[in-house]
Amino acid sequence: MFFTKSTNPWISSIERRPPDTIAELTYWQGSNDNPPALKMALNIALVGYTVTVLSRSESNYTLPANSPTTLKKVKYNNHTSLTLLSKRFVPTEYGIDTSNPAAVERVPFFRIKENVKKYLEEKAERELIEWTAFITGAFFDCRFLGFNISTATATLDPAYRTTKLSASNLSLIGQAVAQALSPSIAPKTANKAIYMRSFTISQDDILAAFEKVSGKKWTVEAVDFAPKVKEAEEKAQKGDFSGVALLIQSVIFNENFENNWDVRGLVGNELLELPKEDLEDAIRQLLA
Repeated sequence: MFFTKSTNPWISSIERRPPDTIAELTYWQGSNDNPPALKMALNIALVGYTVTVLSRSESNYTLPANSPTTLKKVKYNNHTSLTLLSKRFVPTEYGIDTSNPAAVERVPFFRIKENVKKYLEEKAERELIEWTAFITGAFFDCRFLGFNISTATATLDPAYRTTKLSASNLSLIGQAVAQALSPSIAPKTANKAIYMRSFTISQDDILAAFEKVSGKKWTVEAVDFAPKVKEAEEKAQKGDFSGVALLIQSVIFNENFENNWDVRGLVGNELLELPKEDLEDAIRQLLA
């Protein structure tokens, strides 16, 4: 048997694990919002993982003081060896469903994510590695959905205000990763794309929640996405990705890109034993 003693204050005993249980986690440090959320969730997960962050050898990135996480500087140019040394690889799939060809066509760098997933599928078929991808929808608490809290202003395209879309809080994404790799669930998540969400909502739902929780009327500014998206697409074709945020938003809000996991019957929250989240509670945390 493999034994791991957790340093987590929630765990007072030594956990007994099978030899092939995932106990040590390593992830690549990045500039987006996922690593901090994942690190926090993994460090407090009841399974008691040991977490290591890989950072480029030339990076100035440092860990916060007293962090329980270990930092290791590595060269990123040998992805194959880094990948094959892993028992379970979690690609940076978080966000939009990149298996949708229309989404990949709209946002060019999504193709990189899809290519990574195909590479992992090929390696998994040869039993060289396991993988799990997390399709989370929009990051709800990154304020990327057209709402400016400081000015109580919502910038919305009338054509998409009622479109239902699945979105996830970063903290729940972290919990999802921790749960998916835990001893009782890991066998069920191997070599799968897991769709998860905090809520499936529309921009009008979010606006109503902001107004209810804040107790004040918000200003709504109407915008026509179509010409702006066309301009951003033309820039991207020329190698100018300054409008990529707008391209991502156009994918998030348009129902043709099928971002409603509930309608598609894909929600994996129950499999991951994730807690139910409440929209108004999430809004309160954003306003705090």
